[in-house]
Amino acid sequence: MNELSSLGLILLLALLSGHLVRVLRIPEVTGYILAGMALGPSVLGWLSHENIHALEALSEVALGLILFSIGSVFEISLVRRIGRKIVRLTMVESMLDMAEVTPQDFLMDLGSGDGRTVIAAAKRGLRAKGIEYNADMVALARRNAAAAGV
Repeated sequence: MNELSSLGLILLLALLSGHLVRVLRIPEVTGYILAGMALGPSVLGWLSHENIHALEALSEVALGLILFSIGSVFEISLVRRIGRKIVRLTMVESMLDMAEVTPQDFLMDLGSGDGRTVIAAAKRGLRAKGIEYNADMVALARRNAAAAGV
């Protein structure tokens, strides 16, 4: 398939999948990803590696447009308000992933603070215990654990 046909097929399927997932109340980007997987060499094979490589510049432009549209709806006040929480949560989840913990493991968090690491581990099915000497932080951790249902 030549590059022009590939481009047409990509745009058509992306448009259709974008509308389909919107009906299902799923972000359109998810539809675009599924369309790419379906057309690519790993599923249907309608697009070869050569086609994909030839359209690489277009992919960069499309990614830039998607990121621009996402950035245009971001409110800096929202990012300031919840940004630190997101960074902390991402770090905790990344640490647990890096450690390759499983439900058979036991996690002990010394100086557990507000309990976020212990709570994240418990949500993954691990047995976990937090050790904290500050009574106010222990109370906060217990409230956070109760709110998280663990």
